[in-house]
Formats: sequence, C-alpha cells, structure tokens
Amino acid sequence: PDGSTQAMEVAIGPAMQSTPDAQQITGTVKTFNDSRGYGFISAPGHQQDIYFQRRDMDEASQSLLTMLGGPGIQNCTAHLRMEALPDGRWHGRMVNLAEAGATLFENASVAGMIRTFSEEGTGAINVPGAQGLDLICSQ
Repeated sequence: PDGSTQAMEVAIGPAMQSTPDAQQITGTVKTFNDSRGYGFISAPGHQQDIYFQRRDMDEASQSLLTMLGGPGIQNCTAHLRMEALPDGRWHGRMVNLAEAGATLFENASVAGMIRTFSEEGTGAINVPGAQGLDLICSQ
C-alpha cells in the first residue's frame, strides 16, 4: 500500500537439498527457444553448454521469461544446480535468474531466506540474486 516491496504468501519450509552428484554454479543464459521450451547456459570452466527447460526454472524466473520471451533472457545471470546425465551431458535444475529477483513487479513470486522476524509480525526476507535487496514483510 505504501509503494514499498512487500512479501505475500510466505511459506516456511526446509531448505532445498542437492543430490551428491549435483553442483551449484553460476552461468549466463546463452539461448532460449520459446517454441521448444528449452535453452542453454554457458558457465566458466565448463566447455559444454548446460541444457535446461522452462520447468527447471523457479517461478519468478518463469514469470520473467513470460514477460520478456527467450531473447529477453539472453545474457541473464543464472544460478543453477548442474546434474550429470547418463550420456555425459549436463542438465540445469533449479534455475534462478538473478534479474528475476531484481526485476520485481506487483504480485511477483520470489523465493528467499527469512533474515529477521519480530514478535510484532514484521520481518525481512533476503532474495538470492537480487543484488542485496531485502523484502520487508508483515503478517
């Protein structure tokens, strides 16, 4: 109501766990094909591009993709879990576009960690990839 960013529908749960063969990395979206629903991410130290599908993206990143289309997310910073496929290729899972957290719009869905929460029912949520942005929330 006052124009500041506010959290809605906050859920508390366990942190997501990676499987032992998965690696958390940061890369750059190289391409995304809207009609086929997949794209590729390049990452420093990896010769092979990392394949990902729209369904591998978090909700906020999917919203950004819907708004901008595939060409609009090229060169976005991607945080992801990289999993090895049986054929030796890599698949990106839990893809989070840093720009999805920084490009907030009304009723946007984001994921983050609760930094503080008071007995009065207010607190702050840190959104990874949102370049230091903390969301203020209340009950």
